[in-house]
Amino acid sequence: MKREAEVSPVSARMTRAKRRRTADAEQSRRNADSDRPNAADRPKPPTLRQRPGSRSKALTRNTRLVLNTKSKPALKSEVEHQKDASFDEEEDMMVKLNTNNNDSKNELDEPESDAENSIDFEDSDDQQESFFEMRRKKNVEDNARFLEELNISELTADLKASTQKRNKPSMNGLARVKPEKEILPRRFSLRIRRQGPDGTELPPLPDPEPVEEHPRRPLGPSKMKKDVIDKVKEIDAETFVLRLQGLNFGAKEILVPEVSAFKNMTLKASCVAKVVPSRIFSLAVHPCEEHLLVAAGSKWGELGIWNADAEQIVNDSVCCFTPHSRPVNHLVFSALQPQQLFSCSYDGTLKCADLKVGEFLDTYITPEDDDIRLNCFDLLSDSSLVVSQSDGRVALVDPRVGTLAQSTSSLHMKSIRGINIHPNDDNYFITASVDTTIGLWDRRKLSKGSNKPLQTLNHAKSVDSARFSPNGRYILSCSIDDQVKVFDSSNLSKITLHSSMRFVFAPFLLVLSYESTDRHNNQTGRWLTNFKPSWHPVSEDIFVIGSMDRPRRIEIFDNKCRSQHKLLCADNLNSVCSLNVFHPSRNVVIGGNSSGRVHIFK
Repeated sequence: MKREAEVSPVSARMTRAKRRRTADAEQSRRNADSDRPNAADRPKPPTLRQRPGSRSKALTRNTRLVLNTKSKPALKSEVEHQKDASFDEEEDMMVKLNTNNNDSKNELDEPESDAENSIDFEDSDDQQESFFEMRRKKNVEDNARFLEELNISELTADLKASTQKRNKPSMNGLARVKPEKEILPRRFSLRIRRQGPDGTELPPLPDPEPVEEHPRRPLGPSKMKKDVIDKVKEIDAETFVLRLQGLNFGAKEILVPEVSAFKNMTLKASCVAKVVPSRIFSLAVHPCEEHLLVAAGSKWGELGIWNADAEQIVNDSVCCFTPHSRPVNHLVFSALQPQQLFSCSYDGTLKCADLKVGEFLDTYITPEDDDIRLNCFDLLSDSSLVVSQSDGRVALVDPRVGTLAQSTSSLHMKSIRGINIHPNDDNYFITASVDTTIGLWDRRKLSKGSNKPLQTLNHAKSVDSARFSPNGRYILSCSIDDQVKVFDSSNLSKITLHSSMRFVFAPFLLVLSYESTDRHNNQTGRWLTNFKPSWHPVSEDIFVIGSMDRPRRIEIFDNKCRSQHKLLCADNLNSVCSLNVFHPSRNVVIGGNSSGRVHIFK
């Protein structure tokens, strides 16, 4: 009794219904076994589409809806009530179904025709269909009643009404005028207004002093080992300077080059080194034959020296100094004193590095407030210099007198990028300017005011460089108009020997023919140094220039602008060498790129 009390009413009804169904099914089976006809005459039982007693899907759905909308106590009682009603209905339907089945089975004992039998089976199928039809209709009615209780239709109508788009107001008539937005005064804090908490005025702040990004280096002599770029390597720099002081800078036999010697040149991995940390703006090679000494000037004032000896190349063979603070545009080893290396920079200073003494000496200093850039210079036979400036003027400097210019002359309206003295007569020199012209000048006739050139040569765009050949017979120029030109200046050399005759300059123009075209690609862009072709130091038959073509190369041309050879190396030359020079006493070509690396073809 205690166990039955613990069972819920719903479970008890389910158990009783199950027992009754089991008993009825057993009784039907016994009656069928006792009065079973032959297998041939036995009709097939009616097929049931749904098992009697299975729960309806509608009931489960209704129960879920009730659970979602009502509280737990109310839901529990209602669910139990629905379950009880459904089980009672199932019991009544099963009783009717069993009664009909028994009647149909009893009729099988009587001999009847096939037609009568078929009619009886059809009646049983109709009874089954009517049972399920009744069940379906009742589920539909229950669902409709449940939805009415929830007021779903009213909520749906309200939702549709709220989502309908409203008609826009008519735009006919006067246009709507938007009121202007009032602009309120900007609010400032007391700190910005320079006021105290009580409203009193505070003293104004002093103006900040302007800080130059790359200030000029201190003037005066300085030790090379103190100006090393990395202070950690100061000891290595001192050792390097001592090694330079022990080099023999004496004059050696000059080598007459042959084009066939350049065709066998190769570039080894040991002949490539990073000499300066940034882009190379200038390149020079020492004429000494015993030691291969290369100097390179960079974008931010560094001066790197590489003792690239062919027999012994070590890691400490490169040392970088900082004599300048802006780009080093030009480097020259003195022909009279090979131990001296001159350099000029955008910071307005021209210095001399004495490799024997190990010091940097000031040669020419421009006023710092004038912001004048030094672009190029050339050495005269008496140790004097002519310097081209960014203001279109040329300065005559004598280091023996002091660091100021002896005289300055205005030659061009724009900046002068290149200057070169005639090798046979140092009274004449040429200038290459941004104003697209090349001017020939006589320094004896220059004045402080405006001057007119003896002869003018033209390019379509600004000229990057212009240089005499070693004997002064030709003038080689390069411009960003994609042309490299060679001018014949042999008449100048002949007439200057006869001072009594009238000066005449009649150049003959030859345009570079580059790979079946009449142009040379000089568009180096913003990140590469402009091309500056250079003659061989002792031969006026060939000159070297960089190239923008791929694979990367260095090109050698003759004085007729015909290509003689291309220096290639797919393994070790993968960048543009904008600056290239010949070694005067060796069959060596040196090139520098915009990442600070120097390449030596041997």
